[in-house]
Amino acid sequence: MFTHIRCISALYFHWCAVVGVVEVCKQGCTSFFVVFPITPKETATVKPLFLLSLLLLSLSLFSAEIIGKVVGVSDGDTITVSDNLDKGKFRIRLNKIDAPEKKQAFGNKAKQYLSSLIFGKQVSVRFKEIDRYGRVLGVIYCDGAEINLVMVQNGYAWHYSYYDKTPAYIQAEKQARADKKGLWADPNPINPCQFRKSQKKR
Repeated sequence: MFTHIRCISALYFHWCAVVGVVEVCKQGCTSFFVVFPITPKETATVKPLFLLSLLLLSLSLFSAEIIGKVVGVSDGDTITVSDNLDKGKFRIRLNKIDAPEKKQAFGNKAKQYLSSLIFGKQVSVRFKEIDRYGRVLGVIYCDGAEINLVMVQNGYAWHYSYYDKTPAYIQAEKQARADKKGLWADPNPINPCQFRKSQKKR
């Protein structure tokens, strides 16, 4: 079940369109954000017991979805989406993948390829959590394709295997490596995570 978010920002959730965004399960498992899309007038009449029951169901029933137009592509794994409902802009970090940084080989190519797939198009962003920078961690769907997976399949992103174990992504990176697609054509590709760590030490 996907609940469409009516009012959200990259840094905080506006109270005016949602009852609450609740982070649960902080120890050892994924943090889930439960969104209840009801108006402030309705909020005053919702019984606490009802809200509690929804929270208890959240881990298995609720995910969130943003539907809108891609209005910006920052790099190979970060985009900005303008929500169709209220034109609010959301900064989205593509989940399950890690694209080369801008200063890395294939960094600009990854950005260009992602732009060619989704810039200016309508997309669906499905997510269950927000990262520490306030970005929505989501899987992007456009024209029937799972864009995060497409990036890995074509060698424009690594599978973020440290955090994700989805078989399709594991196989996609394995095949892209074998076919030397995109960044895998480089004889010595550097994992973006390792690159970021090396930059911090300077």
